[in-house]
Amino acid sequence: MYGFWTLVPPLLAITVALVKRDVVAALFLGVLSSSIIINGWGFLPPIVSEYMMGGWASGASLLMLLVLIGIMVSQITATGGFLALSRLARRKVGSRRGAKCLAWLLCILCSVDDGMAILGSGSISRPITDSFRIPREKLAYILSSVGSNFLSMMPYSAYILFGTGLIGAYAPELDSMKTYFQMIPLNAYAILSILLAGLFAAEVIPDFGPMKRAEKRAEETGLTVPAGSEGLALNELGDEAAARLEPDLKAVLLPVGGMILTLIVLYVTAGEIQIYSAALVGALTSLIYPLLAGKMKFRDISGRCFAGFQSMAPLFIILLMAFTFSSAINAMGFGDYIVTLVGGQVNRALLPLIMFIICGLVAYASGSFATGLAIICPISIPLALASGASVPLVMAACMGGSQFGDQTSPLSDVFIMSSLTAGIDVGESARTLLPYKLLTAACAAGVYLALGFLIH
Repeated sequence: MYGFWTLVPPLLAITVALVKRDVVAALFLGVLSSSIIINGWGFLPPIVSEYMMGGWASGASLLMLLVLIGIMVSQITATGGFLALSRLARRKVGSRRGAKCLAWLLCILCSVDDGMAILGSGSISRPITDSFRIPREKLAYILSSVGSNFLSMMPYSAYILFGTGLIGAYAPELDSMKTYFQMIPLNAYAILSILLAGLFAAEVIPDFGPMKRAEKRAEETGLTVPAGSEGLALNELGDEAAARLEPDLKAVLLPVGGMILTLIVLYVTAGEIQIYSAALVGALTSLIYPLLAGKMKFRDISGRCFAGFQSMAPLFIILLMAFTFSSAINAMGFGDYIVTLVGGQVNRALLPLIMFIICGLVAYASGSFATGLAIICPISIPLALASGASVPLVMAACMGGSQFGDQTSPLSDVFIMSSLTAGIDVGESARTLLPYKLLTAACAAGVYLALGFLIH
């Protein structure tokens, strides 16, 4: 509808985020330019009434989870839970390789929800990886590469509801649930992303590019972040506060155990994963335990809750802007325009590869997995049916491309959460991780190309 101008806001936002390292300013400029293109001189009112309100409504559930997890993680940190866990892990792990592998494993174990997979595993892993002089860029890479991809292949996740819904809507003649499960082993990007992150963590594959320099910097100088980087990681204490802490393993075991128990009980009784209820129990337990243990007074509860939210405030604000930006470029018809650029007849064997690339571009530019998949599937699924291509394979390529774009873009909530939970600047993280993500995408593209000729 807006032609070439549709590309301007995403390109502007990505450029500013990478060059100036200010993701909030980048996202705002993207929203502002989108509104000017759509509304002309009347650009100001829709920014709030349409894009902000629409974007925030779509991300309300994640933001609520963020507040609850923020309170719980902040409390665990302040009462010495993560300190105790870090000391215990250091005695058991014993090496840099082991610490990185532990972070990789924790991402899988915490994969009950996107937010928990990143925030939970990252908060536990960060003090451990710091103690072994592992660069936070490497932790951010592991966080952004494992949890969400593993979760997308699990039958209890929201991914299956989203995926089967799209299949059912655009290919009603197919069994959507059966098709989704056929798609899982064909999602080359998700599988390769998990495996390659594990191999890099285990040092089976040597580091290269900016990540190699980051590893050398951390190992030789002890700087887990680049010199001159500002700010602390989410829920990280300063040196003086950390020195006053007494390690308390119960402070982490009770809230996390309460969360897990709640998940199990509610799943058995209600038949579904209820992560928000579990997060509420975890947050309450993290407050009640120090109260009963005499480590906190009743009048301190409100202050501790505010402190928990405050620790998440940078991430909260950035995510609000990311949701606003996604809403704005969707209103411009960004995904539809990308599809029109392909044009012409698509070869059946090349369809999976093409859809992987398009979904990756749309998700990267919009910073949204859902946008990439929801916009392209209405075109890709009918094309697969009409051309005789394998619907599970094409759907897997769309899913993988959307995951690649979402987990690589500095505008994405997944990437932002991974970077800030690890304690590294989003722009710095984007530059360091890009070669690794492109390597994974290139390998996945080769698999989709081969499968396109083999599976019909």
